[in-house]
Amino acid sequence: MYDIRWDVGAHDDMKRLRLRAYEVRQIVDAVDEQLAFEPDRESKRKKIVRPGESLPFEHLEPVWQLRVNEYRVFYDVAKRERRAADTEGRIDDGVVSILAVRYKPAHKTTRDVL
Repeated sequence: MYDIRWDVGAHDDMKRLRLRAYEVRQIVDAVDEQLAFEPDRESKRKKIVRPGESLPFEHLEPVWQLRVNEYRVFYDVAKRERRAADTEGRIDDGVVSILAVRYKPAHKTTRDVL
């Protein structure tokens, strides 16, 4: 299981977007459901942002995006070299860092919203 950490920039994005409580809940639930176990496996909702794309936030390569309705959650994955138990006895595979949350209407591209 991966440890999910929200960057300050992602929190600021959600405040700036003035999301309603149910939208925040949808995003948080999708992150917990989709990224806890296989965050680096492509699916219908998850894909890699084009390599070399200019991004306005600090990140590790590759950067991934998760589609949650009209929002995109940008994240990177840092895998652990070997599995180690944390202080609670839980074993983590690595860390998923949530870097940004953007609103993406249908007529815009990912590049437009970054």
